[in-house]
Amino acid sequence: MLHASAWARVPLVVARSRCRLKWFRLHGLPAPERLAALRLQVEAWRPFERTDARLALSGDHGLAVAWDAAALERDLQAAGADAARFQLMPETFSATKTGDGLRLVQGVEGFEAQHWLDGWLTASRWWPQALTEADWAEFVRASGASRDLSAMALPAAQLVSAGQPWVRSHALQASDDHARGAEQRLVFMGGVALTLAAGVMVHQLWDAHREQRRLAAQLDSLKAAATPVVAARDGTLAQVADIEKLAAWMAVPQPVDVIGHLNETLGRSNVQIKELELERDKLRIALQLGANTGRAVVVRDLQAGGWFTDVTEARADNGRGLLTMDMRIRGAFPPEARAVGEAAVPVQGSVGTPVTSAAPAPQAAAPTPAPAARPAATPPPLVQAAPPGPRTPPPPAKPIMAKPDENGLPPASVFDAIPSR
Repeated sequence: MLHASAWARVPLVVARSRCRLKWFRLHGLPAPERLAALRLQVEAWRPFERTDARLALSGDHGLAVAWDAAALERDLQAAGADAARFQLMPETFSATKTGDGLRLVQGVEGFEAQHWLDGWLTASRWWPQALTEADWAEFVRASGASRDLSAMALPAAQLVSAGQPWVRSHALQASDDHARGAEQRLVFMGGVALTLAAGVMVHQLWDAHREQRRLAAQLDSLKAAATPVVAARDGTLAQVADIEKLAAWMAVPQPVDVIGHLNETLGRSNVQIKELELERDKLRIALQLGANTGRAVVVRDLQAGGWFTDVTEARADNGRGLLTMDMRIRGAFPPEARAVGEAAVPVQGSVGTPVTSAAPAPQAAAPTPAPAARPAATPPPLVQAAPPGPRTPPPPAKPIMAKPDENGLPPASVFDAIPSR
């Protein structure tokens, strides 16, 4: 008969009414061979067509409790249960161990009279209804306990107390016991392996938790140490945009510097600046020339300082008498400002250390008489006086309005400051 796993089956007690008991003598057999011999004798006995049984041993005595397996399976199927789901145990073996002597017990079905000797069940008989005194006396005589006169009285029936079986029982088929033992060993080994694996995992999780706490504490300390640095960095980055705008504005010539340099350059030539257009390093100016001032003089004066290069004449406005000149500006500052900036930078030495020259000190020159003082020449006027007589007044010059941009800085392009024509 096929059985499911013993660990997955539910214990089921087979009533005493379904069982047949038989005792066997195993004299002269070695202890390891007694169970096999008992199985052979039960196989020869077989009280049912399909017999299933549980076997017990006590020294050289054997006890077999058998039942009709086919009838039990039919009854279980009629009740809607599968016999393979149950671990069958006879009611006689499921009771707890008691003392020696006679005993009358009330089972699941009917009553059972028992005789115990040295902790071993030596006689048993079952009745479907309550026993009479004659029935009890007959059992006492058959069990061999008739010498005890007190045992002839019919005792009160005791209820069977389920618990630890009073004897270890074995299956009728040896393969069932071997399979159960192998299954028990396999389950035990699996449980040990799972326990070890769980222990390793718990240890790894604990180590990971401790490492996480250590890293979290280290991260907090690093954050606390880096807070001032991060704050300083954020402040610096917030000022980068303003610094970049200022650097871009200072990298191109400024209208104020251009106008001042033109005034110094062309003021000696009796030239007036009427219009000015500045776009980064490109400059276009419209000049009102004096009566005795030629174009070559203007070009020479513009190129004399070295700040204006590629000076060319764009067009001549004969109607207004204006000369338009195009040129490029080299550098962001005029030569005078660059010279002052370079002179302010020390060449060698450190702070607080005077710079000394390696050349020998010059010898004192012989005193020479100072020349006689001469009156200083009067510089020519910036604006030449108009000749006498009627003349047409020139059109008014276009004003340059240096309106600040959205950042409060002067415009980078003069075209943004000069109104359109």
